[in-house]
Amino acid sequence: MKDLTNSYRDPSKKYNQQQQIVVEGEKRSLTPEPNKIPRRSHVSLSSNMRTSVSVSKVKHGPFRRACPAMPRQLAFICFILNIILPGTGTLISSFSVFCCGKHEYEKNILAFFYNILAAILQIATIFLIVGWIWSIRWGLIFIQLAGECR
Repeated sequence: MKDLTNSYRDPSKKYNQQQQIVVEGEKRSLTPEPNKIPRRSHVSLSSNMRTSVSVSKVKHGPFRRACPAMPRQLAFICFILNIILPGTGTLISSFSVFCCGKHEYEKNILAFFYNILAAILQIATIFLIVGWIWSIRWGLIFIQLAGECR
């Protein structure tokens, strides 16, 4: 049987024993030459192929949307009250919806009732520890929203 590797070789080029092409008259080096511009090695995407990052508004649940952004002092007082007696700070914050708290609902009364419901559920689940943790988390949200409201 005839060796097929030798039949496909270009007779104008010289090969060494390991079947590699040896280029005559040209030196190859791993370090770039000082006067030669280095070749770019990255691939550029066309403008229509590039991905863009779009900032979208986070969709909150009904309770979180009702959480009011109050003045910092009132938010801190509600946070302390939620630590001492869970639900009381949330109850006070529900009334702030009408005077100084901004929320994500169109109607104040809807945000008010969601806050009242959250306060009742926090008070009702104190003994399961869930209400206490939820109340502390709610107080932290009050402070975060007060910082964003400035």
